[in-house]
Amino acid sequence: MSDNDIRVGVSFPLGQLARALTTAGTHEDPAARQRAEQRVRRWQQVVDGMAAGTLDIGSRTPMRGLPVWVTPEVLHGGFATGTPAAGGALRPDEADRARRWGLPAARRVLFWSWLTDAGLAELGELLDSGRYRVEYAEEAALPVVAWLLRAGAAAATLAGRRLAGSLYARYYDIDYPAVAAIDLAKQCLDEVLRLTARIHHNPRPLSTVKNTAYAWRHMLFFLSLSTGEEQAAFLAHSAQRLAAQPDHVRTRLAPAVTGLGHIVGGGTFDPDGRAGTGRRLLGWTTREHWMLGPSPRGHDSPSPRDRGPWPLPLFGRICLRPPTAAPSFTRSAP
Repeated sequence: MSDNDIRVGVSFPLGQLARALTTAGTHEDPAARQRAEQRVRRWQQVVDGMAAGTLDIGSRTPMRGLPVWVTPEVLHGGFATGTPAAGGALRPDEADRARRWGLPAARRVLFWSWLTDAGLAELGELLDSGRYRVEYAEEAALPVVAWLLRAGAAAATLAGRRLAGSLYARYYDIDYPAVAAIDLAKQCLDEVLRLTARIHHNPRPLSTVKNTAYAWRHMLFFLSLSTGEEQAAFLAHSAQRLAAQPDHVRTRLAPAVTGLGHIVGGGTFDPDGRAGTGRRLLGWTTREHWMLGPSPRGHDSPSPRDRGPWPLPLFGRICLRPPTAAPSFTRSAP
């Protein structure tokens, strides 16, 4: 025990135990005697725990053998009894649930009943209405699980509905209808053009090609969330932007833009990622990357070691998660 630890003696809990014993044995009100008997049991737990060393009164974690996140049952003066506050006998609402569901009067059984389809549906209704009360942190676990499951299911459903049969799915051969995101796609195209320009005269171009493909993949994602008319207009926009670039940028990126136009028009790539002169732009390859071919003037081609083959993959798949708000837990009367 360090000098900063608080040393707590047993005199206070012994005095509280004696008072509770007196009330339990002499009070004229039966209800008061019953409450005093409960206090006797709890203060006896405190005294026994301190004597056995299982309670460290004054510590931030007074109950030895239990995780730090467990809320302790605390008596007057801050004395933990050694019993989790969320444990003990079933509360009236728990007993009522056991009767309604025809379940054994056991908290473990009641807990798992909330994780059935019917239980999760009931938790969802409580979350939506806000008519629930959380007394202890442990009781928030079930509402949080229900919220996370519902948010995850909603995100998966949204992604499947948005991307099924879309340009993104077809372009990357993913088996998965649209949201106005065309401006984001255009911003990504600007980044693709900027990065492609950096490949020129770059003696170590691998990371730049990887980042170019990464920005291209983002562009495809946002373009997938656009309408067919917006996608067609984007192709014209891409051609105009590409035509304004230096020769080395046009030469390197033209196959990707051509391939994109082929997929937007309903076509597919062959097994090698080709569609006529169009190419599928990826950030990994098992051979020399097509973006690192000779430049128009043939003087900036990197060495064979820097042109590939590259380890597969060079970077992981991007994982996009929709922004969601954290649940708000309120304390209101049921």
